[in-house]
Amino acid sequence: MDEKAEQARRRRKLNEPVASNIERIIKDGALSRPEVARRAGLKPRQLTDMLNGGAYIKASQILAIAEALRVNVTELFMCDEDECNYII
Repeated sequence: MDEKAEQARRRRKLNEPVASNIERIIKDGALSRPEVARRAGLKPRQLTDMLNGGAYIKASQILAIAEALRVNVTELFMCDEDECNYII
């Protein structure tokens, strides 16, 4: 695996479970990525990159995305016990 692909893989892993929960909420709420991005003050490409591992999801962006999705920020961090691979 080349360095660029390895970096994207690392970003995808570190963006979890937030990225998957954003995707789920968008789908369940029949929202579009561009609309959520606009509400969060992001460009559509920025949101897409965050969800696909092209960019890290920054702490400062998480609250804005939660507000755009109209959910409590804690919902973005929810995961099944076997899905959470936090390093403590």
